[in-house]
Formats: sequence, structure tokens, C-alpha cells
Amino acid sequence: MVEVCALASGSNGNCYYIENQQAAVLVDVGISCKQVLARMEERSLDPSKLKAIFITHEHVDHIRGTRVLSKKLNIPAFFTYGTWNKAHKSSKPTHYRFVHINQPMEIEGFTIHAFAKNHDANEPCSFRVESEGVSVGVMTDLGSVCENVIAHFKL
Repeated sequence: MVEVCALASGSNGNCYYIENQQAAVLVDVGISCKQVLARMEERSLDPSKLKAIFITHEHVDHIRGTRVLSKKLNIPAFFTYGTWNKAHKSSKPTHYRFVHINQPMEIEGFTIHAFAKNHDANEPCSFRVESEGVSVGVMTDLGSVCENVIAHFKL
């Protein structure tokens, strides 16, 4: 069973939890590490299941707690090259990797699809996360629906 939980959504911070039978990932960590862990505890979500963080873009309401949470849980944070280059150094974790637009990747039973979106950031993306026959889209700060969003959610 796939479980999805919005831990934060809006201009004060964004953070989305997606879990399958064996693991979990986060899309964006726009709130503090302390807030993420507290909100997970309130919902009985196990932080030890987290295997990765995926960042949509470098704005603070999407990246605020990434460095600290990545370090505390010893999990990688994935960025596009453009997002990594524009992110403020205080938000950059030491354990990071790059995600590539339109190149799906596999992590612990998840297939992660990153695709470009229109936004006032450097190489922003949205994510479609598949697991166990379920496809979950995390699309923030769209402004308008572009062809990439339409293509990924016609499936």
C-alpha cells in the first residue's frame, strides 16, 4: 500500500511524504528538520523508512530544512544541477546527488520521474513517484499547467 501525506503545503513551507511497503521518500523540505520530525511523529510515520529527499527548486519554502534533515537521517537529497547551483550554501546538504529531467530513477521500490515545469527558479522540476501500481504527482508552484504536467498525468 502506498501512503501519501502532506506534512506542509503553502508559502510557509512544503514537504510531502510518500511511503510504500519498504521505504519512504520526501519531496521538498521547506520546513525545519524539527518540524518535519514532529509532524511525522504526530502521524505515526517512521523516519527510519526515509531513503531520499527530492527537491523541486531552490526557493526557501521548498528547501529550508533539507541540509539538517539529510544529515540527521543520513539520507541523500536529490537536486537538478540548476537547482543545486542556485541554492544558498546554508541549504546545501553534504550528502547530495543529482536527478536528471526525463530520466527515471529507482529507489527502494519507487520509480521517480523528474520533469521540467514553468517557474521562476533555476531548472525547477516536478515529480511523479510510482510504486506498487500507484502514481503520485507532486506539483508545486505551477502558475499554469504546461505540456510536461499534462504529459505526465495523462498516464
